[in-house]
Amino acid sequence: MAASKELEQLLTDLKNAMSLQATAFRELRHTRVLASGTAVFNGAGIIQVDLAVPFASVAATSYSGQRVTISNQPPGPVPTQGPGVAILNAFSFGVFNIAGRALTFYGNPGDQVTYTVFVEPQPPAAMAGVLQFISSTVGVSGTVTAQTPATSDIYTESPTSRTTNGNTATQTWPSNVTDAFVGVNVTGFAGGTNVVVSVQQQDANGVWQTIASTSAITAVGTAQLSVGPGTNGVLLRSGGSYRLAWTVTGVFTTLTFQLGVTAR
Repeated sequence: MAASKELEQLLTDLKNAMSLQATAFRELRHTRVLASGTAVFNGAGIIQVDLAVPFASVAATSYSGQRVTISNQPPGPVPTQGPGVAILNAFSFGVFNIAGRALTFYGNPGDQVTYTVFVEPQPPAAMAGVLQFISSTVGVSGTVTAQTPATSDIYTESPTSRTTNGNTATQTWPSNVTDAFVGVNVTGFAGGTNVVVSVQQQDANGVWQTIASTSAITAVGTAQLSVGPGTNGVLLRSGGSYRLAWTVTGVFTTLTFQLGVTAR
């Protein structure tokens, strides 16, 4: 009796599995899309997508500031080259004609990837490029989840004595930078009236242009400013030159502060 019940349950499970497979194949005749979604890299930096049938191509969008590796093999050591391996640069998207049954993404823990898996090869030129984060208003219904690019610290320093006007050495904006946050930490202030910290970048003629400034700082403490299309509407020249400058008012006996820049 027990064996009969076990056999009956096994046949029921097999029937259900075959029914799911049949449904999947019927849908694929119309959509050609096997799976689609957005996933977050786990603590090990892995996203594993389980698929019921083989796939032939993958479209992926990376919202990570780090490189993402795509493989048609189960999770293991991160591959760097070879058949079935594709690379997505930071904040980019593309279509890759890699085929298999296993689909694994490797990247920075906590970052996100949106993917669509197809049962047929797709033209690679249909989706290739770098994400451009823009501001706009659209009419939508339902729930919209904002995708925010990762940030990275691009300039740091120790507290430094600066009692006269000056600027940092020339720095370079990261590739595909959109917005930047500048933090000012004043640890010593005596004798003068105020100091103003600015962000400057070179224009197409090599002229330094001030694109954002703090309010006048009049005491020990912190100040900050943000710059970019998403904050004050100023375009940051991706890959171009920038620097931080300061203008003092009054005669300082002590003026010590440190600067930091975080970009995305």
